[in-house]
Amino acid sequence: MAKFAEYGFNKGHATAYAVISYHTAYLKANYPLEFMAALLSTVMGSSDKISFYIQDAKLCGIQVLPPDVQYSQVGFSIEAQAIRFGLGAIRNVGVNVVEKILEARKDGLFKSLDDFCLRVDHKVLNRRVLESLVRSGAVGSFCSRAQALAVMDQVFDTAARRQKDRLSGQFSLFDLDEEMDEGIKLPDRPDFPERELLEMEKEYLGLYLSGHPLSAVLPQLQSYMSSDILTCLEGEEERKVALGGLVTGFRQTVTKKGEMMASFVLEDLTGGIEVLVFPRVYAQTRALGNDQVIVVVGKYIIRDEEKKIFAEKITKLEDLKTSEPSVELKGITKPQNRTSQMAGKRLFLRFTDDKSDLMEIVLSILQRFPGSQPVYFYFESDQKVIEGKREFWINDEDELHNALLEVMGLHNVVWKPAKNFA
Repeated sequence: MAKFAEYGFNKGHATAYAVISYHTAYLKANYPLEFMAALLSTVMGSSDKISFYIQDAKLCGIQVLPPDVQYSQVGFSIEAQAIRFGLGAIRNVGVNVVEKILEARKDGLFKSLDDFCLRVDHKVLNRRVLESLVRSGAVGSFCSRAQALAVMDQVFDTAARRQKDRLSGQFSLFDLDEEMDEGIKLPDRPDFPERELLEMEKEYLGLYLSGHPLSAVLPQLQSYMSSDILTCLEGEEERKVALGGLVTGFRQTVTKKGEMMASFVLEDLTGGIEVLVFPRVYAQTRALGNDQVIVVVGKYIIRDEEKKIFAEKITKLEDLKTSEPSVELKGITKPQNRTSQMAGKRLFLRFTDDKSDLMEIVLSILQRFPGSQPVYFYFESDQKVIEGKREFWINDEDELHNALLEVMGLHNVVWKPAKNFA
């Protein structure tokens, strides 16, 4: 018995985890929507984990729809061939609030912002919760965020007063005839700029869901970059690199000598990498913070399978205009550009089926880059490859590649040798 105890526990432990690993791998491979929706629902208290798993879902070709009081559940749920963001994962919105929203929704979908505020119990729907729902985009079925915020206080106060009157037995003409109740008129005003909308998503959802702040400035950044982050991470040799992206997870620390240094994760549309900024470089860098767009020049380091950048110079987006790309990239070997890498290859796009909600979006992207390179569509449902019509053939450009990556995810945008499609 004593001899068996030397290895028996470890063996049983390993076997148990092997079985769990097999089960989860099987579920993810065969029921990806159900698996990812359930997984996301288990981490609703952590925006970092939600962000990580949503990126994983996108890499698997799964579309994640924004939160919506008309359709969302408490947790993440399946809707058509996509996953709907759960209301319970919105900042300041508790499960008790969502349960009251679902209870009110049993009587039918909400007709307007007024109708929503009137039907949901104000014992849980306070002003702070309503603002969180509006800023997260969860009332987008009724109106834009700019329109909702403009009348939010007026709508909330009116609905609260009418709910109070109903509880005391007082009814207005609007309560007796719903057709008379047209509600508060929404102002005719444009929505906030895209960057502000994305910042609201980041604040209330914990991630950028509908887009990415880098999309608009990527063409400007690329001339100062040696490669994207994914290409850098694929390299197994230490070297000097120049990477552009967004600062996230920024942290300042004090060394034993009392000097300030910092670390953060640099993110672009293809991935993220940790950056260490030692005291000398940090002292030369203007104030850094989260969500800033920068270019980092530094040494790509591999230590015990961990890959990091030791920063040598950091330049903010607004300061790039005063420097030449050739100066920033001096001494850095730039990988072969993507256009020459892709010569003799064909674009291969993976969809769940030919009725995928992504299809229309992807086709519109392809038509923005007309050219002579064929595009092939692979549908997982019937495992067929179909060559796209001539109108969807493309001219390969970095902008096209980045747009497809953002919509479809890394693993669903593949280049393969032309002979594979003969």
